[in-house]
Amino acid sequence: MQGMISTYLAGKGYGFIRGEDQKDYFFRKESFLDALEVGRIADEVLVTFEECVTPKGYRANRLSLVSRVNVTTFVLPEKVMTSKTDQLHGWELLEMGDWIVHGASRHSPDQARNELKQNARRIGANALLQVEYYKTTGSQGNYRFTIHNVRGRVAVVGRRCARGAHSEADVIGLHQRSRKAQQQLEEAIHIKHQSKLRMATALFVGALVCFVVLRGSLIPSFLFCIAGGFTLLLSGSTYRWIEYRRATSEG
Repeated sequence: MQGMISTYLAGKGYGFIRGEDQKDYFFRKESFLDALEVGRIADEVLVTFEECVTPKGYRANRLSLVSRVNVTTFVLPEKVMTSKTDQLHGWELLEMGDWIVHGASRHSPDQARNELKQNARRIGANALLQVEYYKTTGSQGNYRFTIHNVRGRVAVVGRRCARGAHSEADVIGLHQRSRKAQQQLEEAIHIKHQSKLRMATALFVGALVCFVVLRGSLIPSFLFCIAGGFTLLLSGSTYRWIEYRRATSEG
């Protein structure tokens, strides 16, 4: 019988075939007659097989690819996928980044996770591995509050598919995009710092002028400093949402 591979989980080594009879057949990569064809398994490729009925359902044995052409196109996940480990079941890892992105929220862990995914998208990542949640404490004056934090390593994943719309060259390049994003972030932080420095200088000069013009009266100068300090406080700081952290290989 001939059929089309509807799903193949490379990490698990098994998948399903939609046969000519419109039934779904389970198969394992070990069932291919030619071991060299295992590296060419992909979604939506045609295969021939011997059908078999088992107590657990339909199964395909003695498989062969109809065409020996290598599939070099991929389908990508529609949303950013996450995993607490360095693997994402059901997807092939195309590129593992040496970069960690962060998400943070004063309101909830879910908001922090949403920000994490948004930051991953900013550099073209569609997966986050080694994701972990942790808490820190922030303060504003005498008020202290909990900050929910999530971080993960960026990656690009896909699934080989004969009708895929993306080539591997279309989606890899995480390091270059991440490096550029970090440089832009550092430039923004520098500009923010310089702006605060100028504001603080203007604040000091303004307080000094008030003191001289009003002949030594401290109250207006004090009020001027309070107002300026409040403005500086509200201006906040730029959040470092990306950092370089080289991936370590085991073994």
